[in-house]
Amino acid sequence: HNIDNTPSPEEMARLIHIRDKYLNPIREKFGSAIIISSGFRGEALNTMVGGERTSNHLFGEAVDLVPANKDFDKLIKVIHNFLQETKLPFDEFLIEKNKRSKWIHLAVRQRQGTPNRSKILRINLA
Repeated sequence: HNIDNTPSPEEMARLIHIRDKYLNPIREKFGSAIIISSGFRGEALNTMVGGERTSNHLFGEAVDLVPANKDFDKLIKVIHNFLQETKLPFDEFLIEKNKRSKWIHLAVRQRQGTPNRSKILRINLA
């Protein structure tokens, strides 16, 4: 599709914050590899994949995760416990699935004027 999906320095800094403060400790507690299936998405890519117009992915503030060992239940518990124990702010912790796949969406808003809502949901996009 030849889409330039390069994050700006600000968007990259947000992704690095999520990696360092959330994903690395979560992976350590999980004890297995975690695949990031989606991170930053520029407008063109977001539109192509059917993302929301206001998606946190557009700002480098969200990642979609899949456990490499396919143990979704354990990863969900690890993330939930991590968020409860650390009290770190988060906007969305979503367990999503459609007919083809399943993933965990974790969003952490960092831009001024965009408060984190601590939203936890299971979403079936059948």
